[in-house]
Amino acid sequence: MDSTLASVNNELTPPGRLIAASTPSLVVTVGSSSVVNPNTSKNRVLPFINNVPVAFAGGTITFPSTSGTITVSPGTNGTITIGANQFVAVLVQLSSSGQMSLVTGAAAGSLGAVVIPAGSINLLSLGSAATLQAADILGGVVRLTNGSLVSVSGIPAGAAGQVLIVENKTGATITINNDDAGASAANRIFTGSAGVSMPNNATFAFTYDAVSTHWMLTGGSGSGSGSGGSKNYLSAVVTSQSTRQTRAMVTLSLAQRLDLA
Repeated sequence: MDSTLASVNNELTPPGRLIAASTPSLVVTVGSSSVVNPNTSKNRVLPFINNVPVAFAGGTITFPSTSGTITVSPGTNGTITIGANQFVAVLVQLSSSGQMSLVTGAAAGSLGAVVIPAGSINLLSLGSAATLQAADILGGVVRLTNGSLVSVSGIPAGAAGQVLIVENKTGATITINNDDAGASAANRIFTGSAGVSMPNNATFAFTYDAVSTHWMLTGGSGSGSGSGGSKNYLSAVVTSQSTRQTRAMVTLSLAQRLDLA
């Protein structure tokens, strides 16, 4: 039984995972680029960067208790400016040489107002939540390809009646969150329930309702196809000076999610 549970736990652990300690801490641990199941020897890895496989043994990101230097190992240190009772999103990215770098967003007065900064298209964003720019949905089809993704909470606000097709190509089931307060009000999704599971290879259709200013989940299938380029959506870290702690966006309140806004 222990072996079976270890195998299941391994399958649920994504490569490059951002892990915040259960006890509030300023240190975020970053998982390695590969995860091997001890029973099946199946090896799951991060997506290639510029067609190059990533060799990354893992690392740490240590935040200051106030404004100052964010210590990154291995990689390039970053800086953060944050006032009392403010929140900041920091995007964590990885290069093909296994070095981490950070993109720090602007400080916001509330958690719901936090905006995840956009990163470089030549680097792989780490974790489980990332920014999808408005331009990314113009083609009408979005393919989610990152194995670290756990849930979707927001999509950039569309025009009245706009339809968006989202394909889950992450290799695992993710959750479409319903009316998540962590996303901007005009970018949230109505699913009709507390959260809807989206299996791997499923395709969901969303329509933008300009009256409720929400995306409406209007249809879905067990497998999907369609056009549109692949893009890796991963995560950020949110830090709050008021609580003197950091949380990997395991949600913006302790559960991994993707805010496409």
